[in-house]
Amino acid sequence: MVSGSDSTGQDAGSGTGGGSDTDAPDTGVASGGGAGVLPQPAQETAAGYAVFGAALDPGALLWDGVCLPHAQIRIPLAMLNRHGLVPGDTGTGKTKTIQLIA
Repeated sequence: MVSGSDSTGQDAGSGTGGGSDTDAPDTGVASGGGAGVLPQPAQETAAGYAVFGAALDPGALLWDGVCLPHAQIRIPLAMLNRHGLVPGDTGTGKTKTIQLIA
């Protein structure tokens, strides 16, 4: 899924107001203690992929075999013109994946 601008044509999150914590992308980092808190390396990974504006949304962070749906991975569209590696066996859809992204 690709997300981008709002109804005014501006990139989401590009405003200059005071903003609030609810304006930031959800990194899955729960405040306080408890079962919802991610390990520190997972928090850093989620924070690194919490971006504003037009982005490709491939899904959630998979950490230690557990899907963390509140830690969404987002890749800025401007970064998709970089080099990449798509490993996989013959016939698994590597070429089709790249064609869909391009």
